[in-house]
Amino acid sequence: ELCENCQRRIERNPLRVLDCKSKHCQQKTADAPTLDKALCGECKDHYTEVRSLLDGQGVAYTLNPRMVRGLDYYNRTAFELITGDIGAQNAVAAGGRYDGLVKTLGGPEVPALGFAIGVDRLVMMMSDEAKEQPKPQACFVYNGEDAFRVAMSLRAQMLSKGIRADIDYQQRSFKAQFRNADAMGARYAVVIAQSEVADSTATLKDLSNGEQWTLPHDEAISKILATGNQTDD
Repeated sequence: ELCENCQRRIERNPLRVLDCKSKHCQQKTADAPTLDKALCGECKDHYTEVRSLLDGQGVAYTLNPRMVRGLDYYNRTAFELITGDIGAQNAVAAGGRYDGLVKTLGGPEVPALGFAIGVDRLVMMMSDEAKEQPKPQACFVYNGEDAFRVAMSLRAQMLSKGIRADIDYQQRSFKAQFRNADAMGARYAVVIAQSEVADSTATLKDLSNGEQWTLPHDEAISKILATGNQTDD
């Protein structure tokens, strides 16, 4: 009872049947098991971690267990970035994890992430004039998983207030993260050590003169804003 496309897909890539745009096929597969009910323990933990980080940054998302990417090398979380500003064709980017791809091509086993962007849709969303990207006002320096989560959440708060803030996703050493902050020309380093996670404080260091203060998160944000160098995006 499925459409001709789905009858072909069910032999070569059966998961694509769950993503068929035909209303008829959607009705016929409405009671099919969903992918989120068939995750192994490791993948379930990874999926929970992704959603936890999104929640911590206040990123709105909708879970769609029927969304399927068409290429066989995808694994774990797939995603689409959508906008409400350009009409019905609202997907601006889509992708997911490619953790086995490099090894399949003869390389080492390394984690990977990839996505495709609709350039025409991206251009539709851009402002009329390209703006020069200013230096970050703040760079985060952190130590450990808990501190990373706090840093990600605090960075999201700063971005929402117009502060350009950057973070090192490689979780390198304090020394390397400080070097990165200097190289990027940041005014402040926002330091979050494990000892500062519990009491919700951060050490704010002025990289121009070496002064530093240990402050609650809201006060650290206010101090950065008081410099008057916040951005508008």
